[in-house]
Parts: sequence; C-alpha cells; structure tokens
Amino acid sequence: MIVYDNSIAMIVYDSSGAKVVYDSSGAMIVYDNNGAMVMYDSSGAMVVYDSSGVMIVYDSSGAMIVCDSSGAMIVYDSSGSMIVYDSSGAMIVQCQSLLISSYT
Repeated sequence: MIVYDNSIAMIVYDSSGAKVVYDSSGAMIVYDNNGAMVMYDSSGAMVVYDSSGVMIVYDSSGAMIVCDSSGAMIVYDSSGSMIVYDSSGAMIVQCQSLLISSYT
C-alpha cells in the first residue's frame, strides 16, 4: 500500500506491516513492526531509533554509531572496535572486539 500525504512525499506499507517513508529529499525512513525508526539517507547511511530513544547510525562504510539518551556518542567501527565520545566531544572509552550483532 502506498500513501501520499501533504507533509511526506511517499509512505509505503510492505507485506510485513513495516512503514517506509520517502521524504522530499529522497531519504528513506522505515518504521518496523516494533515501532523502531530506521532511516536511510541519500548518502547510504542508515539511522535507527529504537523504542527507548537511542539513536543508532550505520554509515556507508558499515561503522555503527550509537547516541544514547544522555547525548554520549558511541562509535563501532567496521572492525568491531567501540569508541565512546561524551556530550562535550571528548573520547572517553575505547574497547575492542564487541559484538555489533547484539545491537541489530
């Protein structure tokens, strides 16, 4: 089912019930069955908002970035290393070999 409204360019409901939104800039936003929002922007980066408000970004190189509710930014690079930046931008933690799959 495809719906066009005045504020969003196109909304698509796929067979699983997920809602996909294409905005006027060409970005694709997906709402899954659990209410999480996944956004694919025009550069190919993927942004996920889970039900707790945590923002997860997958950039086009496959690195995963998590922004938690306190504003801290956590970066998972493509090798699985974790880097944490606090709200001031300082790097405070770096860990190795964490399972990225646990966040997907």
